[in-house]
Formats: sequence, C-alpha cells, structure tokens
Amino acid sequence: MSKPYEKTRLWRVSFGKIAKDDTATADLANMYSTTWDRACLLAKRIAADAEGLTLHDEAHFTRLWECADIIVGRGYKLSPIETFIFGVAILIHDAAHTVLAFEGGISALSKTPEWRDALVAKCQNDQSDPNEDPTMLPVSLRKAVLFDTLRALHARQAKSILSVPFKHPALDANFYLLEDPTVRSHFGRLIGEIAASHHWNIARLETLGRQKNAIPPYHEYGPIRPMVLAALIRTADAIQIDAGRAPDFEFALTQPEGFSREHWTAQNRLSIAPDDQDPSALVVTSSVPFNEKEAKAWWIAFDLANTGDRELRASDQILRDAALPPFEITRVKDISDPTRFSKHVQTEGWVPINAEVRINDTGKIVQMFGGRGLYGDDDTVPLREMIQNAVDAVRARRILEDGFAGKVFITLRPGSNEAGGNGYWLTVADNGIGMSPAVLTGPFLAFGESGWSSSTLREERPGFLGSHFKRIGRFGIGFFSVFMVSEEVNVSTRPFDAGASAVRTLSFSSGLALRPIVKEGPSDFQMSHSTSVSLFIASDTKEKILHRTDPTRVIEAGKSYLRPATTFTLTELVGMLCPTIDVEIEIKHDPDEEKGTIEADWVKENGNVWLKRINCLQIENIPEVILDNIDYVETISLDNGQIIGRAALNPSSGKLAVYSIGGLGRKLRPNVDHGRHFVGCLDLSPRGPRRDTGDMLSKETIARWADRQVNKWLKADIDARERNFVAANAAYFGGDPLPIANCLIDDEWLTVSDVFERLKSGHSIYAPVKQFGNKDDRWSIMGTVNFSSGFILHKDDVDVTLTNVMVAGATADVQAYWVLPEDDFPTPFSFVGCLGRFALSRGTYLKLDGEDVDFGVYKGDTSRMLRLTHGQRLVLPGIRLSLHLT
Repeated sequence: MSKPYEKTRLWRVSFGKIAKDDTATADLANMYSTTWDRACLLAKRIAADAEGLTLHDEAHFTRLWECADIIVGRGYKLSPIETFIFGVAILIHDAAHTVLAFEGGISALSKTPEWRDALVAKCQNDQSDPNEDPTMLPVSLRKAVLFDTLRALHARQAKSILSVPFKHPALDANFYLLEDPTVRSHFGRLIGEIAASHHWNIARLETLGRQKNAIPPYHEYGPIRPMVLAALIRTADAIQIDAGRAPDFEFALTQPEGFSREHWTAQNRLSIAPDDQDPSALVVTSSVPFNEKEAKAWWIAFDLANTGDRELRASDQILRDAALPPFEITRVKDISDPTRFSKHVQTEGWVPINAEVRINDTGKIVQMFGGRGLYGDDDTVPLREMIQNAVDAVRARRILEDGFAGKVFITLRPGSNEAGGNGYWLTVADNGIGMSPAVLTGPFLAFGESGWSSSTLREERPGFLGSHFKRIGRFGIGFFSVFMVSEEVNVSTRPFDAGASAVRTLSFSSGLALRPIVKEGPSDFQMSHSTSVSLFIASDTKEKILHRTDPTRVIEAGKSYLRPATTFTLTELVGMLCPTIDVEIEIKHDPDEEKGTIEADWVKENGNVWLKRINCLQIENIPEVILDNIDYVETISLDNGQIIGRAALNPSSGKLAVYSIGGLGRKLRPNVDHGRHFVGCLDLSPRGPRRDTGDMLSKETIARWADRQVNKWLKADIDARERNFVAANAAYFGGDPLPIANCLIDDEWLTVSDVFERLKSGHSIYAPVKQFGNKDDRWSIMGTVNFSSGFILHKDDVDVTLTNVMVAGATADVQAYWVLPEDDFPTPFSFVGCLGRFALSRGTYLKLDGEDVDFGVYKGDTSRMLRLTHGQRLVLPGIRLSLHLT
C-alpha cells in the first residue's frame, strides 16, 4: 500500500522511478517507509502528553510534504539523499512532544533544568520543591509542567532523537526510528540539526553551511544543501496553518478549551494555495466567515499568516544571500493590512482593523510610570534602582557559580559629556551574571516586564528560574528611573562567562527621545566587571542626590545667622540605601572622599556601627538605653531560614526604625518620623512598583519575635517609662506585652498586677477616650485628659481632681496598645486586654462602662472658641473599669 507522501511531487522526482540496479535509492525509500511508520506510532502519544496542541500526527507529516511542494514550485529539485533527509526531519521536528522521545521518560524529564523552570513558573511564588517526585504533583499541575517542558525541549531533542533507543520489554532489544546504523550515524546529526533549526533564529541557519558532502554510495547524488532543507522545513511548518491541522472530527473529539480552542477554531477554517495570478504569493482563505464571538480566532489566523509571511520572506533573503536557489513562494498575499486580509479570511458582523492600543510617545509613558510620575521628586531613586539591579546580578551569578561572593562598585567622579558639558558621571558596576546582546536589547528594555523571568534568559540559562532565585526587582521598570536625572546613559555588559569580545554597550544620547545604539566595547571596559551603568548628571542634580538639610536660620547668644545646607557623603547615602544588602559594595567619590566599603555580612556587623550606618546618626544621637542593650538587636528569620530583619523593640521615643524592601531602603530625612516602634531594620514585601511601602513578610514570625523581645527586655535594667515603650511596641507587632505591660495612673507607673490589685480593693479606674478608625467605630485611651478631638488643652490648664485616672502618656499613638475591646473586636494585647486576661486568670472579669466622666477643672483663660470658662468642670467621654466575679 502506498504512503501518502509518495503522491507529492518532491518525493516522485527523487523516488518515483528507481532503476533496478539503483540499490542506494531503493534502500533510502525503504528506510524512509519504516521510519515513517514508527514516527506515526510515536506521534500518536503527543495528544496525550501535550494536550491542546493541534494535530502532530500522520496527517501533519503528509501536509508538511504538500506544503513543501507548494513552496518550492514545479521546477525545484532535491536529490534523493536531500529528499530523504528532509523527509526524516519532518518526522522528528516535533516528535519530542511526547515523553517517549526521552530516554528515561518523565523521571528523566523531571530532572532537567527546563522542568524545574516550568514548575517554578507555574507555581509562581509557591516554594514547591523542583526536585519533587513528579508523580506526587497534582495531575493538572503535572500535565501543565510536562507540556511546557516538552515545548521547551522538543526542538533540542530533535537533534538526538534518532539515537534514542526504544527497548523491547520481552526481546531485550533496542529499536530506533531510523534503524540503519550507517545512515543513522553519518546523517543522524545533520538531520537532527535541520529538524531542530525550525526553532532557531533564521540568521543561525548559516551555521549549517551551504554544502555537506555525503558518504558513499550517496555521494553520487551530489552535495547536500543543509540551508535549503532547513529553510524548507521551517517555511512548510509556518504555512501549515490550515484545516489539516485541526480537522472537524478531531475537533469534536478533542474539545479543546481556552486559548487552545481559539487556535483550533482559527485553523479549522483555513486553506492555503498559490495565487493563480501571482505564483510568488500564497493565498490564505477561510471556508466559513468568523463572527463577532470568533474575533479572537480570526486574529490568531491573521497572526499565523503573518508568521508564515515573515518566514517566507526571510528564507527567500537568506537563500539568495547564500547564492542558493530560492523557492517560488516568497510571501503571503494581502497580509500587510487586516482589512485587506479579511477579503480572503472573511468576517461576519464586524470589520478587522488595526485598532489595538498603541503607545505613540514611549518616553512620556516611561516617565509617567517609571520616572517622576511614579517616584516623585526623590532623585536618589535612580541610584537605588541601579544598586538593586547590580545586587540582583550578583545574586544571580551565585546561583550559577558555587562559592561566588560578588561585589558592587559605585563611583561618582567629575567629568564631561560628549558635548563638552561639565558635570558628574555616576556609575554602578557589578561582577554578577551580566547580559548577552539578546538580553540587553530584549528583556532589559522591555518596560514593565522583569527580565529575570523572560523566555530569553530561560533559554540562555536553563534551570535558572527553577533555582527559586530571590530577586529584588519584580516589575521591570526600575532601570528607566535613570532618565529622571540623566539624558546620557551607557550600559556596558557581557555574560560573566564570556570574554572581552562579548562586551556590548547600549548608549542613550538623548534620554528616551531617540533610539539607543548598540556598539562593541568600550575598550576601557574593566574585565573585572560584568555590567556597568553610567549616568551623566548635572552638578545641581548631584547636590540634590546628596542633599541632607536646607539652610537654617539659627539664633545663638542673641545673634542670628544662616547655617548652610549640609550634604551626605556618597558612602553615608549608600549606607542608608542598603541597610540589609548581602553584597559587598565599594564606593568611591572623587576627589572629595576616600574609598568607602559596605560589608556584605550585615547580620554580623557591629550593632552600634550598623545602627549608625543605616540611620546615618552619630553614636551620641542614639539613646543610651539602646547602646547599653545592643545585644537585644537580633536577627529575625522565616521558618525556611530567610533572614527578614535585624531589630529590637524600641524602649525609647527615638526614631530608629528602618524599613527595607529586598534589602534596600531610602534616604532618611531629618525631622521626619520614619518609624519608632523598633530599633534596626525590617524587610517588607512591596505593595507596588514604587516600593516605598510594603507589608510584613510574615506577621506570625514578627509576632514571635516581639514575644521574645518582651522576655528579653523584662530582664533588662530599664525604667518604667522604657518598659511602657517596649510593651506598646510589642502590641503594635502582635506580640503579647502582658509580662512587661504597665500604665500611668495618677502619674504613677503601675503594672497589670498593680492595677488588678487596685481594682480588687473596690476602686474603679477611669480613662479619657477618643474615637478612631475609618468609621470612628473604635475607641482608645487618650494620652492626657483632653478633648477627644486631640491635644487641644495644655496640661497646665487641666486640674485633674478625680483619682485613679489612667492616661496613655507618650505611647498614646500606639493604638494597638490603648485600643478598647468590643464584643466584635477583641484586643487581647492592648493594655486593657492584658488586664482583662489577667483578671480572668484570677477568677474575675473586667467590666468596661462608657460614660461622661467629670475629670476635673479647667484652669486656663476663658475661651469662646473652646466654649470654656475658667473654673469650668471638665466632663469628657471616658470609661470606667471595675472588677466583677465570674
């Protein structure tokens, strides 16, 4: 029985009439027939292992032969050995979409870097073990990971699939797709490369060469033209977009869903043929119009035809440039415009036009969402984002190279630009992973897409994504912040494992107004670096970046003078921006300051020195109670060992809290309360690309840390006021402050036990309260006896005559400690909550009664605005606390 491919013109020209004494040609024909049968059996497994793909079976193979006939035209001829190689390449180019194509099956696949990458990509932030037994994964996840792995590997596996043995379970014998060992060993690699090349960039086809000579007896056919065969298989595959890939009955049986269904719908209605008026053009038509609900499928058809057109044009060009005979079909007709294309692939009830969203001014969009529109007027953001990218690059190389430490280099030096203008060059370099030209000009410039998860990097560094690489950058916009402060930017880079010849520089001469250029070098690129980003900034921009304080009018000894503005040194600024970075940073500011260094091991850095660095304070500005107990500043780790901070609860009112995101902080401004609940630094998860706010990485971990801190400070030699700060700050972080909790009653510090005893003796305790919350539906104890709207009355104007009055004092702003419990809002860690729990442990319960309380007398001057007269009684909202038996 004849095989379907035998009807094609290409086959008939080579094998249609074989002379009786031409055993070589007959052998090739017989070998191909056997390989065809085996490949068809193997292809039947693709539908099970790669669900959703359009057909990759015998019909697909046949249609590829037919498409090749269409492309080359009637006058084109391949030799028998070329036809054989092309035919086998057809059979194996997609054959590795099944587990059977891999020796070791799914067990071996699950150990590949591509499997790990696919698993991590599917799980996203889930910390699934990429080495987990694939049979233990949920079925849907396993299928999805297998699909992506096969898609990533199938072209590469095509190179070697002819040498993959298929072991007979009973005979203990190996079978191969191409059985003849001589042909397999001498032509198998070339066939595999031609098959794999359908996934290459077309420019790479030149590496196959114009000519390969065949071994005897096949040398009599003449030389083999690998580029011709590779161009033919990729163009045949590109134009095979018709109903042969998605037949009606298989469509009904398969019932594809989602995007796969749209693909099936698109191809199910298409047919292709040469244009009867222009033999160089391919016409794509539809058998049934696409209605409005099928618009997605129509656009898929348009995109598929566009892909075919690009492949045809590119193949024609590369063959002509190589002085090889071009194919007859070189383009797809009317593909330049959707409306014109719809004359052939018809629509019903709608008109396809180029109405997609376009960005006409890319620079403006980048500035809005990646420049000042996002980050505001903080000129230190570009430096922070450059450091972030450099640190990520070093951490990435650590994944690939065991024992690598890495380093970041920051310099600020006076200089001039190409136009001769004077200013400064700010440079951040690193010896991290580096970038290939493909990454530099692709994912690196893709605004809003993180290059770390790009397909380009996955292809270049298989297994990298599967390593659970902990990167700071997530949003793909940080680099573009450099254009907030500079128009002239140079990015020089090379892959860390490549030589000097691989260095490329991406140069922006006018910000985003003009396209950047890529050039080799520069010649002075330091080979100790992998990437260097340099910005030319004006002198006033440099002053803004290093700005510390504005000029201040000062009066001393009766004389007034203007204290000049002050600046940070570059080392001080970087020290603040990098509170918990685990990469060594070398800083040089020529010619003003000596080289500075920030050590990588911030966890072991001297506590006093570290606090001084991250807050940019002198030691004398750090409260003595903290310096005396610096050992209480402890590392905080998640259950998986990830360190998320180094901190102690703050026993003072000092502003010594630093928040970081991915180890990076921000410039702290004098007289701005940037946090006082703890001493040290806590790392957060960013809420958005601006990364100025975030959420705790683990509230449970922080609460356990707060509990440990309470027990530590309980043993410290600190006064009652300092204990009050510790207790309030513990409650702020969800810790239990009960062991150290206290409060002020009639200007006397009392512990929870003390307050309980006073209540137990029959006394009631009163407290002024105020409302808070989005709906003013919560109540908390106030810092002083005052109006609930705030600190309106001066303390000296209030004479509190009522006894047993509790006030919040200096910690009044810590609402978690002073909030009052409600039936629907228990507050076990507030002071009142702690007192209630203590009372229950003693067989009583705490009762709270809200009422207007006469706290005392107003002693200030009569005020019409406050509606107060001197001597007036102060009756204010309050609560009364009392004990009752359970």
